[in-house]
Amino acid sequence: MQMSLLAEPDPRLHVRSEAVLGVDGAVAELISDMFETMYAFRGIGLAAPQVDVRQRVIVMDVSPGENTAPNPIAMVNPEIVWVSDHDAQMREGCLYVMGHFGDVSRPAEVRVSF
Repeated sequence: MQMSLLAEPDPRLHVRSEAVLGVDGAVAELISDMFETMYAFRGIGLAAPQVDVRQRVIVMDVSPGENTAPNPIAMVNPEIVWVSDHDAQMREGCLYVMGHFGDVSRPAEVRVSF
């Protein structure tokens, strides 16, 4: 089911999410709905707070292009455990600030446990 997206300056986007205590049918359904929503809005990543859910769940698909097979990744309770010393510049947008893009500097590599 496609979900509604929150948009800035909605204060719900700034509420801290709770850890997921166990992956059950409800969490699996949330992940499925988040993927459907992300793809419908042509995004590459979506966090649960963006669809008004206060759980630590992220979905993403950073496949290199439209002509490649999807590579969906779902993360429950993600934590960054390592960040590279060098940065990469990229042009980025955000589903909750639609239509706005900017050049951002991010670590070139990260390791995440989830």
